[in-house]
Amino acid sequence: QTVMTRSKTEASPLSHCATALFALLLVTGVVLYFLRLDAHSFWIDELWTAAASDPALPFRRWMTESVLPDVHPPLYLFLVRVWREAFGDSESAMRLLSAVLSLGLVASVPLVQRWMPVVRHPLALAAWFACSSGVVLYAQEARPYALLLLLTTVAALLSVAIAAGMEREEPILRPALALAAVVVVAEYTHYFGALVGAGLFGALLLFTLCWHRRHLWVVTVTGIGAGGVLLPWLVLHLQHVTDKLGGNFWVTNNWSHTFPKVAGLAAGTPEIFLLIAVAVAVLLMMRPWLLRQPGCCIPLLAVVPMLLGAAAISLHTSIITERNLLILIPPFYLLTVTAITGFFEAGDGFPRIWGRLALLLVVLASFGFAVHRLSVQEKDQWREAAAYVTSLPGCSDTELQAYYWPTEIYAYYLPPCYRQKPA
Repeated sequence: QTVMTRSKTEASPLSHCATALFALLLVTGVVLYFLRLDAHSFWIDELWTAAASDPALPFRRWMTESVLPDVHPPLYLFLVRVWREAFGDSESAMRLLSAVLSLGLVASVPLVQRWMPVVRHPLALAAWFACSSGVVLYAQEARPYALLLLLTTVAALLSVAIAAGMEREEPILRPALALAAVVVVAEYTHYFGALVGAGLFGALLLFTLCWHRRHLWVVTVTGIGAGGVLLPWLVLHLQHVTDKLGGNFWVTNNWSHTFPKVAGLAAGTPEIFLLIAVAVAVLLMMRPWLLRQPGCCIPLLAVVPMLLGAAAISLHTSIITERNLLILIPPFYLLTVTAITGFFEAGDGFPRIWGRLALLLVVLASFGFAVHRLSVQEKDQWREAAAYVTSLPGCSDTELQAYYWPTEIYAYYLPPCYRQKPA
């Protein structure tokens, strides 16, 4: 007992230092979201966002020409359309929305934790999200993935909090309704939001069936309700995008290429991701009772239907990209933080500070690779291509091939004398 007391006393300054470093990394990571938002031109997907969110179009025409032909649900484009009315349509203005949403992602960790306990070290989890390569990169893109990451993170946090509430014999109706609402918003942001709902509600359903059956009706009703709200839009939308499904979609499935990219977005590099995953597996084998903890059980159970659902969709439509599989990052982070803190705080000889130092190393590595990726990425190919085309002899005397993209995309960079934007 004397040795343990001395260990805790000696670890106290280290613990305070670790807390300060987590806070510093969190703030620095968030600052990265807002740096040099206009350093690169829009790339092709961002050009589509610019073309498909034009606030000058009447609402009915906007729905017909931009929203219904798109392969994504309408919420993000609607949000960008409103955002442009207030902040304009420059690169920095449109990307600012994603940066703000990513800031909300980091803030969601302490907010949910304040409402219902989720993890033992929310600061470490928030700092990891703040420094994640995936979060940092998509915080600077005018695409729906920052919003999808935010909603997936909040949903994962709420799911773990709900399971923990069951363990404490607390009522779960309000957080279950909140989870259903978040899942509905995710579904109308990106169709992989439906996989998030299926994974998290499926995990909660299994958790409830095994240990807390009196909450079964709450989980079942809210889960079915969250999925059912998407059906009316899905029925309407599918008839407008059938030409983009099946073998006609422009994305090519390549799981062996996609998984390393997702791993890099989650942990900096695939090798670090593999190291963390193996370490978590070893910790769970050494402390099998951790698998019963909500922070480990729910993320593990949720990932399975997410992956199976993505695989099933890919059999019909080639749609597997690292962007779509970003939904796997929040469960992975929750599982890792819970396993590490649970293992080192078991109280059988391992000082708690070692768990915090391990998490600190993970966050530091993520921050370093995020800074590196921001410094080396190049997305000016469309601005450079437009400049090259317009410099060619005779360019002003002939029409430019527009392929199947809307003319607005090409008008964005080509001078008006070469390509007029249609009325």
